Amino acid sequence: MSVAAGVALFGLAINAVLIQTVMTDPDSSIKQVVRTAVVLLAIFALFVGRTWVPAWIVILAVWSTSLMLLRGNIDQLSVVFVLLLTPVLWSLPERKATKLAWLASLVSLGLVLALLLAGVTHDSVLEFRGRHTFGTQGVPFFFNLVYGAASLVVLYAFKYRLRTRFLTLALILAIAHWFFTQTDARGGYLSFLIFLALIPLVRLFAKSLAFRTVASLSPVLFTAFAFVIASWSDDQRLNEILSFRPFLLHEFLMNIGISDILLSRSVKQIQETVAIVRTVDNSYLHLIVGCGIVIAAVYFVAFYRAIRSMFAANRFVDISFLLATSIYFNSESILLRIENVFVIYAWYIVLLYSSPKQLASIVQDPRDAPGGVKLDPR
Repeated sequence: MSVAAGVALFGLAINAVLIQTVMTDPDSSIKQVVRTAVVLLAIFALFVGRTWVPAWIVILAVWSTSLMLLRGNIDQLSVVFVLLLTPVLWSLPERKATKLAWLASLVSLGLVLALLLAGVTHDSVLEFRGRHTFGTQGVPFFFNLVYGAASLVVLYAFKYRLRTRFLTLALILAIAHWFFTQTDARGGYLSFLIFLALIPLVRLFAKSLAFRTVASLSPVLFTAFAFVIASWSDDQRLNEILSFRPFLLHEFLMNIGISDILLSRSVKQIQETVAIVRTVDNSYLHLIVGCGIVIAAVYFVAFYRAIRSMFAANRFVDISFLLATSIYFNSESILLRIENVFVIYAWYIVLLYSSPKQLASIVQDPRDAPGGVKLDPR
């Protein structure tokens, strides 16, 4: 299982970089080919390992596959991928799965820089805000890699209380800050700073019922806030401050119907047919439309249960990561972009900690558990 999980994560990480640097043909189907191959690999690993998969995972995977075929909605492939890879990762000790995630994230970021240094790709500076692309197709993709590598390395260091965790934090913060000065990627950098701030704050406010409730319901609250932002579409000042997100979100919502929410619709198709809607720039609206209300509701409920379970198990660093990443999801439509390893890891811990039975089945070595304490799956 560990081999299959490693091949899947590293394969996706490397493929994501290649299609954003050297294989940039928009008509290329290589991305979907790799995703499909990973899905097949996950199925094979589950079959060979005789892994028990919860019934609700199977039902959701079948439902999502049906919508992908009936609605021609390729967004559903990301959901199928997550639902099938998650049980593969569950078969590993939690520490090993976390280590694979941060290693794969570092490999993807390192590959971008290696291609740039080797002269295979070339950095370009966008006139708007003087943003460096570092040889990729866009700043958002590049800083997704920076955020993923930085946050997962810090998460691993603090979750398992490595002796070098504070030195690691200082080094990673310095590197992330330098990349921010070169890219002006405010959403990702701010989310990383919020993650660092939350690590001590979550522990401090863990006993507060109000804090735990807000943290558990944060995706629902952020979704509601997205609709509020869309209602400000006529406010010119707010549009300028928020990079015209109020206007773009409003136009996006005006081009979806009830059937799109109930049975899903490819967000990419909406963007292609409605020229003014350049991007959704909000993961929660993308989740509701791209996957449908059923999958969205499952994610919201799973997130709520996971955060409650994490508080009971004193998983404060994981909570900090999930909350910061959820904030990042407000400014980028990346919850379904499973080529980002940190997104896969977010789905992994949400689904893991939302299922007490599955959580209890993971064999924990006390030396590998956070703080040296065995897991309490309450």
